[in-house]
Amino acid sequence: MKWIEARHLVAWAERIDARIRLSEIVSKLVRASAASISAYRFPTGDSAQIPGYDGRLTAIPAEGYRAFLPEGDSVWEWGAGADYYRKAEHDYSIRTETPGEGVDPKQTTFVFVTPRVWKDPPLDDWVAQKRGEGIWKDVRALDAVQLEHWLEICPAVAATVAREIIGNLPPTGALSTDEFWREYASQFQHVLREEVLLSGREEQAKTLIRAVMSNGQVHRWQGDSLAEVLAFAVASIRKADGETRMFLESRTLLLESKDAARQLADSGHLVFAVRGEAVEMAGRLAENHPVIVPLGRESLVDAATSRLARPSTFEMAAALKTMGFPEDHAQRVALECGRSATILSRRIPSAVAKLPTWHNNRALIAPLLAGAWDTASSGDRAVMARFAEEGEYARCEANLREFLRSEDAPLEREGTVWAVRAPVDVFVHLAPLLGNEHLNTLHEVAKEVFGEVGACQRL
Repeated sequence: MKWIEARHLVAWAERIDARIRLSEIVSKLVRASAASISAYRFPTGDSAQIPGYDGRLTAIPAEGYRAFLPEGDSVWEWGAGADYYRKAEHDYSIRTETPGEGVDPKQTTFVFVTPRVWKDPPLDDWVAQKRGEGIWKDVRALDAVQLEHWLEICPAVAATVAREIIGNLPPTGALSTDEFWREYASQFQHVLREEVLLSGREEQAKTLIRAVMSNGQVHRWQGDSLAEVLAFAVASIRKADGETRMFLESRTLLLESKDAARQLADSGHLVFAVRGEAVEMAGRLAENHPVIVPLGRESLVDAATSRLARPSTFEMAAALKTMGFPEDHAQRVALECGRSATILSRRIPSAVAKLPTWHNNRALIAPLLAGAWDTASSGDRAVMARFAEEGEYARCEANLREFLRSEDAPLEREGTVWAVRAPVDVFVHLAPLLGNEHLNTLHEVAKEVFGEVGACQRL
């Protein structure tokens, strides 16, 4: 999948920020192409202007990347300006005369990079001439044409560069982790922090990171919704230690279409998360890559499926405080959303929240009125049948079982006890269905139940 062509790089090279951000592009490509890195220094941003080499590296390239990444020690220089040839000549001359402390030219490859198309003299001729001098272990030059090919085989980097640096949007069907996170986090009234997805799940985040750093395999994770599982995976990457985060961000893509999956299946050294029609390609992708497959609560799972833990109210509230919520408000919101990020997106949406699949379902009125009940209690069963206007409890429960396996389930059951996960959320989505007849029944039941309790206490 080619998101960036040489012409895009040439046009971008005319921009003021090209000199500084070229370092960022090269550093991302290096991380995506190395099997191992033992020494690394590629200053980016304002630091790219400090004296010294533009980059220094000791690495072993991954299979398929040796044409771009030298093995062993290398030093890097680049020039984004139109006088790239003069810059290459100047840098080569200066570094040859004064290699600098710790640099042995006989053991080091000199690399020059430009986002321009190298024309005159021909790039290959310049490289051959410098190699012929026999001063450096090797000499290489990468221009816009080679960078185009390098980005093509590093699609996770290409997606980020196309979106954030060069500014041409990549085709649909694949997103970088940054693109996914911006879209997901902005669905909330307060921009979501990774801590919310990771609260109570810190060990699971470490497990996921270890899994995607391994060989090709499908890794299934189940949560309240597909989006929450994917957000957990991306949050785990974003909160990993610095080197691990940069390594995975340069290699991870979220795929949404079969076409994107087909084009990327044979690419090297990538990590995929899939949703939509791309899920059907998970097995094919896993032949060469780690693949994260998100599952909702409606999905049948086996022992190999990891289930996202549900944080405690305290853990969720602590995470919400990182978003700027005062402590008392954070506690209330954590309770209202049932400690679920999926429900939280409806409680504090940035615009209009997506309605749950069970919105306006009359079968949920009885559970809402009860809040929770124990099927081992004949009294609870009788009350539920009454709320549901059923002759017997069995028919009431039969109508509710389907909700346990629905995505973003409004109910949960542990043993014989049923409960509404987030009563405030369910009430909001059922309120138009509630009438005086329901409130009158609730009033009558409450009088009877509390009357019995009072009588027992008097005895």
